[in-house]
Amino acid sequence: MGRKKTKLKYLSDQDIRGLGGVGWKVEGVEDLERALRDLGVEVRKVLIRAAEAGAEVIRKEAEKRAPGPGVAKKVTKRGKYEAHVDVGPDKEHWYYQFFETGADPHLIPRKKKRGRTILVFEGRKGTVFTEVVRHPGMKPRPFLRPAIDEARDEAVQEAGRVFRDAISDVVRKHGE
Repeated sequence: MGRKKTKLKYLSDQDIRGLGGVGWKVEGVEDLERALRDLGVEVRKVLIRAAEAGAEVIRKEAEKRAPGPGVAKKVTKRGKYEAHVDVGPDKEHWYYQFFETGADPHLIPRKKKRGRTILVFEGRKGTVFTEVVRHPGMKPRPFLRPAIDEARDEAVQEAGRVFRDAISDVVRKHGE
């Protein structure tokens, strides 16, 4: 049986769930993993660091394009040969998802909280008291997809740099 070729595969948002997820999967790694482990490289930890480094490149590009600050990254999967990092709005800026996907016109009904039976908010002409808001919807103004498209190559290079640095560190350490 021939040796499998080892490659670093970029996982697109079609391969992983979440809004703007970024990940890498190392394929055909059995021989590579064995060799790296023999050298003392903790492959799983390096893979996670590489995925985070690549995701940070995309996060920074997305933050430039986003409607404001609040784009975060989070490791969502740590497998033996893969790591997924989601890039998207942080919890405080959850509504950025509507910039990415748009929203149909809809009603926002009142919710009974702390005895309130009406919606109260600041409008263009002062404080508004109402039982329902007719939201007009909004067209998509994506920022994550264009960020991934723009920064994909740089993200893959950054992930590769993390792997190269880990291997170089081990080689230097064994050379001492």
